[in-house]
Amino acid sequence: MFMETGESLGICPRCGNKVYEGNSGYHCSDRSCGFSMWKRSKFWVSKKKALTRDMVSSLLKDGKVEVKGLYSPKTNKKYDATVLLDDTGEFVNFKLEFEKKDGGKS
Repeated sequence: MFMETGESLGICPRCGNKVYEGNSGYHCSDRSCGFSMWKRSKFWVSKKKALTRDMVSSLLKDGKVEVKGLYSPKTNKKYDATVLLDDTGEFVNFKLEFEKKDGGKS
């Protein structure tokens, strides 16, 4: 078991145990499960955003979180998007969803 510090941020999408914050990320309390969201993963570092407790809670509960001010290294500009949790069962990935001009999601 990981050190259970503070309150649970939500339920692990893989095994149903609780997810807690650690020094370097957010991890399932069942070590054998292997579910982790790293605070300084390439995704979050490239977007110049910190993965926060509130964001993790939303990702675990709803599978997505609205994030403002994500950075694009291609355009050198900031943008808003919905970040989706994409857990393959082996790796935790994130995908972006953008609002269409007509108000829908793309």
